[in-house]
Amino acid sequence: MRHGRLPRLGVERQEVGCRELAARLGWRVAEVFADNALSAYSGRRRPRYRAILAAIRAGRIDAVPAWHTDRLHRSPVELEEYIAVCTEGRDVPTHTVQAEPLDLSSPSGRMVARQLGAVARYESEHRSERVRRAFLQGAQQGRQGTTRVAVS
Repeated sequence: MRHGRLPRLGVERQEVGCRELAARLGWRVAEVFADNALSAYSGRRRPRYRAILAAIRAGRIDAVPAWHTDRLHRSPVELEEYIAVCTEGRDVPTHTVQAEPLDLSSPSGRMVARQLGAVARYESEHRSERVRRAFLQGAQQGRQGTTRVAVS
């Protein structure tokens, strides 16, 4: 069961961490981009993520603080597009609260970013498979509560 407010609280905690990181780095927060209540790997379009890319392309933001790379990029395709956008004619640094900065300006830095993306994707798929099996097992055993319900 998920309480309707809980997902928003997680996003709020992440924003606080990102603001603190930006302050430590001497960055001014120009805008906050958050796609709340979207599953990490649902495949659904993330309008605020698209807005980050547009803002970088337009030169409206010069750096990106993020909670973790797995909260920023949800697929290898997104990561590759992000790398391209952040390295088109200028270097847009990406720092994370939970991990090291991403150095997208070098081949080795891009390799590390891709490895982090692959690990995050694996973890998500593995977790999804475990949850799916647990729901199936619960249903086969006649247990109730094997599906998520929203509580408001």
